[in-house]
Amino acid sequence: MKTIYIALVIFLIMIPIHVTSQEKSIEKAITGTWVMDYDQSTQKMNSSSRSHLDSIKKGQRDRIQNSYTGRKDTYSADGSYYRLLADGRDVSGSWQLTNKDSQIEITGPDGKSKLIVKIESLKDNKMVLRPVVDDDTKLTIPVWYYTKVKS
Repeated sequence: MKTIYIALVIFLIMIPIHVTSQEKSIEKAITGTWVMDYDQSTQKMNSSSRSHLDSIKKGQRDRIQNSYTGRKDTYSADGSYYRLLADGRDVSGSWQLTNKDSQIEITGPDGKSKLIVKIESLKDNKMVLRPVVDDDTKLTIPVWYYTKVKS
């Protein structure tokens, strides 16, 4: 009986260590600089999203492409976030894992604006994110593909 009690105590102590370790490994995997792959993001669009993008006038579509192509997102270990667009525009804020580490919440510099993205995939220096929006919002590019360029 005493052996079962000791094993149970050890098991209960190890659960929080495992959860904390898993959270830290996801956080560590995300930490670094990621470049958005515009081509892959648009090639893997569903037909509805593709039709929506194709229906946009060329000048506006070019501006959309320029705002996504070469986009660099940096997630720092201290919780700071930085986005640099290819044209030099940038924004900073903070980030944290939410929803049992399945989502990233990015807070803008004002501390109020938030972007929540679901982590669809995270492996081998590749990350796929899906912005979480309400049903009435139609995103031009609904799934974002990234490659890690710096840890």
